[in-house]
Amino acid sequence: MKKFFLTTMVLLLSLGAMAQNTADRTLQLYYGGEIIYSRAISLLDSLNFKIKTNLDKDEDGSESITDGEDPIYIGVIGFHQIVNQFAISNDLEKAKSFIRSQNNDKDFTAFAYSVSKGNSMFDAPDLPEFDKIFMLNFSDGTDNYSNMKWGEEGRMVPSPAVYDTAKFDISKRENLNSYALGFGDDQGFKVQMQKLVMGSGDYYNAQSSSDLQGTFNEIAESIIASAKNVLLKTNPGYFTEEYGKYFRLRFDANGIKDSIDTKMIGNPTDGFTLKIIKGYNNYANFDNPVQGVVNEESGKVELPLNNLKFIVDGEELQFDFDILFSLDNELWYEDVEEASKAESISKRIAVVLVLDCSTSMGEAFEPMKEAAIDFIETLENMDPNAEIGTIRIKFDANGGEGTMPSVTFEQNTYQYIPNNTFTHSTLVFKGWNTKADGSGDSYTNGQYFYANQNMTLYAQWEEGYEYVDLGLSVKWATMNVGATSPEDYGDYFAWGETSPKSSYNSSNYYYSSNPATLPLNKDAANVNWGGDWRMPTKAEQDELRTKCTWTWTTLNGVKGCKVTSKQNGKSIFIPAAGYKDYSSTTDAGVYGDYWSSSRYSNNSSHLFNFNNSGPGEKNFSRYRGLSVRAVLP
Repeated sequence: MKKFFLTTMVLLLSLGAMAQNTADRTLQLYYGGEIIYSRAISLLDSLNFKIKTNLDKDEDGSESITDGEDPIYIGVIGFHQIVNQFAISNDLEKAKSFIRSQNNDKDFTAFAYSVSKGNSMFDAPDLPEFDKIFMLNFSDGTDNYSNMKWGEEGRMVPSPAVYDTAKFDISKRENLNSYALGFGDDQGFKVQMQKLVMGSGDYYNAQSSSDLQGTFNEIAESIIASAKNVLLKTNPGYFTEEYGKYFRLRFDANGIKDSIDTKMIGNPTDGFTLKIIKGYNNYANFDNPVQGVVNEESGKVELPLNNLKFIVDGEELQFDFDILFSLDNELWYEDVEEASKAESISKRIAVVLVLDCSTSMGEAFEPMKEAAIDFIETLENMDPNAEIGTIRIKFDANGGEGTMPSVTFEQNTYQYIPNNTFTHSTLVFKGWNTKADGSGDSYTNGQYFYANQNMTLYAQWEEGYEYVDLGLSVKWATMNVGATSPEDYGDYFAWGETSPKSSYNSSNYYYSSNPATLPLNKDAANVNWGGDWRMPTKAEQDELRTKCTWTWTTLNGVKGCKVTSKQNGKSIFIPAAGYKDYSSTTDAGVYGDYWSSSRYSNNSSHLFNFNNSGPGEKNFSRYRGLSVRAVLP
């Protein structure tokens, strides 16, 4: 319940006089001729905002913000020739369980009929009033059974007209935003699917199972963008047209920027009004003017920026924004009122998922179900109440195959990124990035990072072998030459030889040259892996020893060292593979011995070795078989 503060107190605010030194400016509140509050402020510190949940009616009929209510409702239809329904509900766990329970065991597609049935789910009794309603309609092929289903109900619909019939049904639903998601590349089917797009919805297409998660999430992000409001919270006072309070909202939507200048007038007794006084690029907008009141519990003026949107070329984009504060519309300040920031879905929304469960989905059926569940969790994770809560990291195969479940972390803590389980038929995994094209922030398997926001990590693929940039002069491979995984010992090589052999001794060692550094045609890494791969020099091995932390550990039952960069915190695992003398393997699981490309003497060469006490350096006779860990310049 909102109540006004009944007060006759007049607060006057002024800025301190030291105008030449902005770092020394102060914000002062006067009452009765005395300063009752004073704080040093500087230009361009950050003033935050908080996004709250739903608007409810108070006893007097006014609207107020109520924390803790479930803003998300989900309904689901799983169809083939049978149409299974999960009624619209705020029990999201049951909705996800319903999706998991679906089977693709019948080869019929009653898609258009299911869209109409999904639309009618919004008519169920006892549902709350929704601010926004959505449908996500997914299918992989031409409808071949809807006319039969409608016929069973006495509604005669010829087969060519099923999509037009579904379009007619959903077009009568006021304020419906309908998305269509096609699976495959049938252009004729795409034309039919586009008939099901309504309101702010759009048509999407996924051509392989690896595209499903990303495409479902793209639609979820679009829904989030159109379903959130913002509540601006600020301190009360007495503000007039002549002496108002100003806020500048600065927006950034994928690098597209916009700003809105606003002015607040009013007082705690009569309430407050916030008006837009200037727009810049006009991409961002909200309902204007805004009426605000003082929240009795927090003591803050609450100004709901209803229907705040950022639209470019007709497309509604997600955005980040900050708020500057001013008392004169000339000097702008941030972080002067200790407001808080927490993003959430602030409107009560309902989404009906219509999901194709026919046999034609084949092996893509399970990935589709996981993508739909992930879609729900993307909405669910927009916590409407907690400033510090949980965040979720999602993983996108980005052209690869397989699935990886999302992981949930405590917000504002350090966490480890799970190892990749996606595969690619022709490319090698090289790491993660926050952008599909690799232009965002990069992460590696197992990286220890500061988890402070939701994000999707896209697998990055390249030809060749995986490496990690440890912030050193070269990049280090994640596995040994001849290995198939980081813990695999791989092949053993005599120094200057490029093929493994069954026995390593002085009588079958034939490389007699004495170069200071091995030429590439005698470098086991370059000959076996090609490209710019090569064996490390002694100096590069010394850098790995001295600029990294070496931790004795076990990976999948194999002993070795986790080598963690002191420069950037990234790491690689190096197995304790020992070495080969004659046909025997010595010290495997106890020591790791790895050739450098640098000569020590006419008979021996430099290497680094390690055990559970840490790394060291030494030299061995060249004929012995040692592991090779390759580097890239």
